Amino acid sequence: MDEKGFIIGLLAKAKVICWVGRRPPRVRQDRTRQMLMVIECCCASLYILPSFVIFEGTAQYMGWHTETSDPDAKFAYSPNGWTDDELALKWLRHFDQHTRDHKGGAGRQRLLILDGHHSHITLEFCQYAIRNNIELLCFPARTTHLLQPLDVGLFGPLQKYYGKAVDDHMPETRTAIVKGTFWKFYSAACRQTYTKENIKSAWRKTGIHPFNPNAVLTQIAPRIAHSSTSKKVVLQTLKKRTNIRQLYLKVDAELEKVGVQQKVRDMTKKLAHTASTALHAAEITTIEMADIRKQYRDK
Repeated sequence: MDEKGFIIGLLAKAKVICWVGRRPPRVRQDRTRQMLMVIECCCASLYILPSFVIFEGTAQYMGWHTETSDPDAKFAYSPNGWTDDELALKWLRHFDQHTRDHKGGAGRQRLLILDGHHSHITLEFCQYAIRNNIELLCFPARTTHLLQPLDVGLFGPLQKYYGKAVDDHMPETRTAIVKGTFWKFYSAACRQTYTKENIKSAWRKTGIHPFNPNAVLTQIAPRIAHSSTSKKVVLQTLKKRTNIRQLYLKVDAELEKVGVQQKVRDMTKKLAHTASTALHAAEITTIEMADIRKQYRDK
């Protein structure tokens, strides 16, 4: 499972062909910039859980989802349009309801793979999962772009098709996209995105199903090799920062001997910290520039 944020009136990226020398052309688009979030879940069995939509608001209005074509889709709200601990637990009940009897009968153990967001590891969330035979597995930190099937192969096309649907709607009707019409365009994007081929491809690219660790390891191996070549420079940076720290301690001790005010000593400490941070940033920039030059020469 994963969350995907949407700006309701945002169009798809487009290229515009125009005459050379004329002023940049303008594309008409909706000014609506309201945010909402959709929680999606796709199974390796190619089953897509009904969407869980979170609107921004202090109450829920029936007009927000009167055009909903999926009777099993769920709608909720929060002050900022984001998920929280309470909504995460509601989604887990939603997941339990729609997977309990799916392909295997009641009581079958289910594996839910998700990121380590704080709302996914609360006591209530974990207790509900244990009571209902749901095994929780969190992705390692900063790996969802490699291991999360929704991120790897589905959310990109979903955003593209949603923007395209909104883009087609604007010139024809010249009406804004609002919460009540969001589902019309989102469901159309889902139908184009959640095909069997796309879902299989997303799981395959992550190496989770079918199980193939090399699908990910081959992507990160060049990064590991690259980072190992920079260790020497990073160690030099750490050594220089240590020297600055030692120098500051000596200066501070001398200032204390001559009775310098604490305010001046604090300013010296801040100056030493700023110099250390600047040195570290400069070393990182040097490493990055060296890599860029090397890549340019290789081309």
